[in-house]
Amino acid sequence: MTPRHIFFYGTLMRGFALRERAAIEPWIRFAGCGVVRGALFDLGPYPALVAGSGTVRGEVYLCVDPGRLLPRADALEHFDPDRPRAGEYRREALPARLDDGRTLTVWAYIYNRPLGAAALLPAGDYRLRAATPQGPAK
Repeated sequence: MTPRHIFFYGTLMRGFALRERAAIEPWIRFAGCGVVRGALFDLGPYPALVAGSGTVRGEVYLCVDPGRLLPRADALEHFDPDRPRAGEYRREALPARLDDGRTLTVWAYIYNRPLGAAALLPAGDYRLRAATPQGPAK
């Protein structure tokens, strides 16, 4: 089953500069906030979601026009569907639990490189990192 929703946990969430520049609003509709299973790391200008036993907080959107949205989001995340393991991120289907109790299958971008010295964001919430004085605005 192909997900009809997408999960944004970093600079594609509302209020970030990349979201404004991405021009994806016509192709998505906000479905709610929620979490996916994983760990979130701070790469400096943006975060990295990787497999883990914690949760990562973000925003879930219905893909109103996936034919336009996914190629644009893939390009922003440096994901090539023809070479899924070669890019900086890979797009995978994951279960997301929304704050209202719903569980949806969503597309999410998983970091596909070594983490190096990236710091774990223990709360799994990039908005908390971005709210600090040194917080990025990719």
